[in-house]
Amino acid sequence: MLIGVTTRAISLWVAHERGIPGPVAAYLRLLSSLPKALQEKELTRIRKTDPSMYEGMYQCVFQGASGPGLGVFVLSRGTVFGSDGAVQYDGVYKPSARPGYVDLALHLSVPPGVALVQGVPPQPMSYSFDVNCSFPIRGTELLTVQTPYGPVLAEVKFLRTVPN
Repeated sequence: MLIGVTTRAISLWVAHERGIPGPVAAYLRLLSSLPKALQEKELTRIRKTDPSMYEGMYQCVFQGASGPGLGVFVLSRGTVFGSDGAVQYDGVYKPSARPGYVDLALHLSVPPGVALVQGVPPQPMSYSFDVNCSFPIRGTELLTVQTPYGPVLAEVKFLRTVPN
């Protein structure tokens, strides 16, 4: 994930089902030829890359105990906002300690009359709750998000960059 490729692509390279693209191979050869101190410096630089590399619009397909859902959210300048059409997502993000991943801290606001995929029936009043999760910034991975109302399986997919 440090070089902006998915874990799936790496798996295909390792299994010799797909060739490593020339620029990636050249970068990896160069990196491996550096002395250890310079390798560490380069890896540190990549991990501390401009936060704008995380910015963009993402799709989240999710499944709870009572059914599926689809939401969209945007990461921009350290904040997150989005919705699944009913529940609103607001929060913050930061680069994860896990290279190539981003950590989200979300506050979900549920309006009256909206059921949750976790099996929570519609409530007469609005309520909210917080969730935390991590996902790969340009890859796709199935992850389990723990919520106060039960787990949700989610797959996050990068859709596009944030316009300047």
